[in-house]
Amino acid sequence: MNQATGPQATDFDTDYRAEFALGEHSARHLRRILRLYLTGAGLLEVADAAELALTESWRL
Repeated sequence: MNQATGPQATDFDTDYRAEFALGEHSARHLRRILRLYLTGAGLLEVADAAELALTESWRL
């Protein structure tokens, strides 16, 4: 099951977490989700490098 959680109302640092069920064709979908998160955080300029890092580490 795919889940994503946002920040919780606490005194701790803000953390984001997501869990995904992976299949053979998941890389494209994961890149799209990552790009959406980065766009929302105002970090679109690092999206290409982050997508590459994600898919390269996922293949290991």
